[in-house]
Amino acid sequence: MCSINGFINFNTKQKKIDVRDFLELSKNRGRDSYGIYIENFDKREILHKQIPPFNFSDTIERYKEVDLEITRIFINNMRAEPTTNSEWIKDKSINDTQPFITQDSIIAHNGTIANDENFNKVFNHLVLDTNQQSFYDNKEIKIDSSIFLNYKTFSELLFGLFNKEITGSFACCQYWKRDGNIVFYKNYMPLYLLIDYDNEMIWFASEKKVLIAALADKITKRYNIIDIPAYSAIIFNINETFETNIKELYSRFDYFNTTTNTT
Repeated sequence: MCSINGFINFNTKQKKIDVRDFLELSKNRGRDSYGIYIENFDKREILHKQIPPFNFSDTIERYKEVDLEITRIFINNMRAEPTTNSEWIKDKSINDTQPFITQDSIIAHNGTIANDENFNKVFNHLVLDTNQQSFYDNKEIKIDSSIFLNYKTFSELLFGLFNKEITGSFACCQYWKRDGNIVFYKNYMPLYLLIDYDNEMIWFASEKKVLIAALADKITKRYNIIDIPAYSAIIFNINETFETNIKELYSRFDYFNTTTNTT
């Protein structure tokens, strides 16, 4: 199992938030490596990745206070390798640790792509951390999430999914930087959204129980948890307001707006 988790923040009036328990609970679906992509409101990008051996509890201390006044996107992947004897674990590197980034988009993915060998997985863009050091340099990426980066826009992706260019079982979060689209799409794998109305945040996780347990003291009582339907894509735009995004969501999926918790 693996997991994808994180949040989109539309409210710069908030202060800081502790997401350590959110990450701690999420790791139950993947303990072999993790990566976190952060984009601030000033468009500065931060990428943290860890491969074995590492102490996860010590590692997540840096997320004790995530500054919501500057953080607008937080995307996390927790990866579980197929077996503890896997050659991938022995040769684990930052090069095959999600999320992956090109100049066009960021992808974090849970599941398995059955036909990933049909795709060209060599990229011409460097992925940089805050020190401008490349995370991979035109070398083949072994993880099948990388195939989603071949699609330069959300429209191209939808065309590819509709025409079954990608087969397998997956749930994804993909962010296209140029147009601001953040898309959650899946066929079989689980993926949930939590809409926090008063804080103007959208959380996502591979497990519903993670959202409920980890966010109980962080969200308001006005929230809605959405189980994204199979073979669906839900799109938000980080450049629009929270209200505009939610109205657009409910105009397309009006049945989502019937389960808001206000207790």
